[in-house]
Amino acid sequence: MTIIESLTHLTDAKLILNDEIEDPELRRRWREDLGHGISQISITRRDFYARFTDRSHGFDELPAVAPGGPDTFCINLRTLSTHLRHLHLEQARISAALFWPGADEKKQASVPSWPHLETLLIQLEPVDSYGRFYADPTPEEVAYNASHNELRPWDPIEHREDDTGFAAKLELYENHVNGGKRKDGRLRWSWYITPAMRLADDLLEAWGLQWDEVEIWEEEGDREEDNGLWTAEALIPWR
Repeated sequence: MTIIESLTHLTDAKLILNDEIEDPELRRRWREDLGHGISQISITRRDFYARFTDRSHGFDELPAVAPGGPDTFCINLRTLSTHLRHLHLEQARISAALFWPGADEKKQASVPSWPHLETLLIQLEPVDSYGRFYADPTPEEVAYNASHNELRPWDPIEHREDDTGFAAKLELYENHVNGGKRKDGRLRWSWYITPAMRLADDLLEAWGLQWDEVEIWEEEGDREEDNGLWTAEALIPWR
């Protein structure tokens, strides 16, 4: 960041940022320092690209910003973005402060505008800066005829399983750079059942799904052991 700040006539900035700090307090300070660094970048920049390498902690994800505190990274990136032509963020943990001033920004004189912005591409993390999931399904929504669900850590995927053999996993769609599919910012639930069983109307109805919302991408079984699994996928809409 110091090098970028010193290059006053630089027009493009591309950052690959390692955000795998385990200690939550150090991680918050790192993000805050990054935000202050962005505030020093010259407004001559026209293109800004940042990709974060992060490690998912599933439903135990700790906030990147202290609850109730300002999201310095998003606030200062918003200010910079009003001068940009292209803004591209990958695997970014953001908050509404990236787009609009919050109540804590009392000195904000006017609403932001982006007169120069031509392209905006953001690949979201499944949680925002404050550790809140964009999609928040309840246990009743992921299990069929299950009496209870238990959260278990699963790196990098979260796993829910009950004692009847039903399980579900939560993950974020990956962005396939080299000619693959692009499904940025979407969450995926995968349902697993052992022993294997066929999809039926009543099963989908119990999960609140329609046939056009489900894609079967794996079905297998072991005849001798009478075990197997099938996996269905459905996208959960943003709340």
